[in-house]
Amino acid sequence: MFSFIYLEGPRRRSIASGVAVAVSSMVPSHFAVAQADGAARAAGLEEIVVTAQRRQSTVQDVGAAISVLSADVIDRAQIRDTQDLPLLVPGIVVSRDIGLTTQIFVRGIGNNLLGVGAQNSVATYVDGVYLPNSVQVFQNFVDVERIEVLKGPQAVLYGRNATGGALLVQSAAPEFDSSVRGDVSVGNYGLLKGRITATGSLSDRVAARVSAQYSDRDGYSTNLANGRDQDFEEIRAVRGEILFQATDMLSVSFAGDYADIKAGEFKKAVNRDNWLYNLSSPDQFSPDPRGRFQQFDSSQPATDAGLRASINWSASWGDLTSVTSYRNFDVGPVFFDNDSVGEPFLLLGMPFQIAFIGSEIESKQWYHESFVATPSDSRLRAVAGFNLFKEDTTDFSNRWVGFSIARNDRELSADGYAVYADLMYDVVPSVTLIAGARYSRETKSYAQTTLDVQTNAPLAFAENRGTWSEVTPRFGIEYRPMETTLVYGTATQGFKSGGFNEANPLNKFDPEKIWAYEAGVKHDWSPRLRTNLSAFYYDYSDLQVQQIIIPDFTRLIRNAAAATIRGVDLEVVARPHDDLAVSLNLGYLDSKYGDFEVCIDLFGPCTIPGPDGGQILNPVSNVNVKGNQLANAPKLTGSITADYVLPVRPANGELRLHLNASYRSNMYFTPYETEIHKSDSYWLLGAELRYDSPAENWFVSAYGQNLSNELYETWIANVARFLGPADGAPRYVAWGAPRTYGLRAGFRF
Repeated sequence: MFSFIYLEGPRRRSIASGVAVAVSSMVPSHFAVAQADGAARAAGLEEIVVTAQRRQSTVQDVGAAISVLSADVIDRAQIRDTQDLPLLVPGIVVSRDIGLTTQIFVRGIGNNLLGVGAQNSVATYVDGVYLPNSVQVFQNFVDVERIEVLKGPQAVLYGRNATGGALLVQSAAPEFDSSVRGDVSVGNYGLLKGRITATGSLSDRVAARVSAQYSDRDGYSTNLANGRDQDFEEIRAVRGEILFQATDMLSVSFAGDYADIKAGEFKKAVNRDNWLYNLSSPDQFSPDPRGRFQQFDSSQPATDAGLRASINWSASWGDLTSVTSYRNFDVGPVFFDNDSVGEPFLLLGMPFQIAFIGSEIESKQWYHESFVATPSDSRLRAVAGFNLFKEDTTDFSNRWVGFSIARNDRELSADGYAVYADLMYDVVPSVTLIAGARYSRETKSYAQTTLDVQTNAPLAFAENRGTWSEVTPRFGIEYRPMETTLVYGTATQGFKSGGFNEANPLNKFDPEKIWAYEAGVKHDWSPRLRTNLSAFYYDYSDLQVQQIIIPDFTRLIRNAAAATIRGVDLEVVARPHDDLAVSLNLGYLDSKYGDFEVCIDLFGPCTIPGPDGGQILNPVSNVNVKGNQLANAPKLTGSITADYVLPVRPANGELRLHLNASYRSNMYFTPYETEIHKSDSYWLLGAELRYDSPAENWFVSAYGQNLSNELYETWIANVARFLGPADGAPRYVAWGAPRTYGLRAGFRF
């Protein structure tokens, strides 16, 4: 039977290693159904082992806010990719832009920067490998063991560009016990999805695991010009890993993965009274929110491939972990008609269009990290390590912007390294002091060659280079008044390096920094009830903010002055009955920009002629947004889940009902707090009804998400008026997935 193991004195609560491998969760974020013999369920909550502190720990033993999704939760809630995480993780917002560009915000920290010259403010790691760019962080989850969402700056252990937090994706490892499992799903919008995984021993010391996934889905939206689907998705993915257990203390693994993704984006100007429709002829507006006229179909193909070698060595002095990887990521050619009209229209006597017409990105990355964690049962515990990183990216941008085609070749080269150490010392058995620091240094060079549209001959060249470095510390204290209670407080500094405007290398922006103060308590009231509460305050400075200026679509990035964020996270998990498990997660944010003047070109042009013939800032449109809510920072987010298991007699199988509901209050996608950039609040409801056979070697289920068919925004562009007051601004949005449902059948032997 699975159970807690309490270690004496200052030792940490932990779980036996066999349990750590076998644990599976029924509901988020981190409690599981403990099983004694595969059928009977224990009366209590179970622990899940995480690696948020670079060592195996239980979630309840980590003095930080962490949301964890196990493989079982990911499966039952139909969490397919990065964009689905907000369904179960409060405080996180995920938006997807053109060409799979993904912007992740945690507790209001993130950015809306585009291009290879900038990165996310939330670091994404897959199997210990850092993913550098905002396109690659869009991950389809294939054979995942768990996902950890670390909230707040990760200054020391995951510090590279992690001012908002870190997303850790851990794939399932090879097992020596042989098994094969798979499932097939069919659903609305023509969904056909199949998955299969095989694992087992090749010898007494060698195990392997191979997983494959196929998914094909029609589009949620339509190009009204030709009737073809948009928002479609096709995925082919395979992953393999070989584990060499050289000795009981030393293991080496080699892994490779490949994914081929084909997707078609859909974004639309949804208001009739905007300049795109007013200036086009004939009328191109459709009241159907998921239908629009496009000159050509949307297409964003991508391939993502990587190799990884890992070493894990356990000794009396601690554990050594080393990860080395190479990844290659390609996107394109990207085609997307931005302007919601089916043909270029004449404006001022010239054809006008906004479109991607064959842009491509290729990124090659090399990453290495090694760290040592001293034994967790010692009074002084340390984690120390270093990492090295190199990325070379090429970006061929081919766009029709306004009256002409802009063609640019761009190259980014980034090199970085970091060294870090984190110490935990038990002053007395119940009190632990924490101190750590990371030194990060990163150098980027960025060049852009403007090409002739007819001959591809170079017309102009610009380049820039920047080096940024910082020491980011972490301080904290943990107090354990009893075995079932952890009280903690931390002060952490986060650092995100500078970069370059995608469209203009000479527009270099500086790093942004954050000081985060957090206090929390984790408490198990009984084997059936747990509550975790944290409160935080962020002092955020030098924010990297992007604007797009009409009418020439100039993109400008600069460092805003400051912002403050305060909030509370609450998690309650309970098992009121042996067969019923429920959880409640809430996140509250109060965010405010500091003294920051920005051009809101809804109100007019950003500049006007000055008295001396030059240009001056337009006082009507240049507005101080002090006190406004941060972009992508909803005040209230939450999720509720419930799982009920009903034995089926006389078959001795089990009928399982899973329900999940998520809520997000209204929020703004820009600093402006204007209605056109505001999304409404919404609830999303999901469910699965599943029958497991008595031996649990096959199952069938019916499932659905967004059961109420809510129409909700996942992205709103900053697009303003065009020429004057008569030219209304487009409310240009991307919608979340509509109601989806289907049937699934699976096996395991």
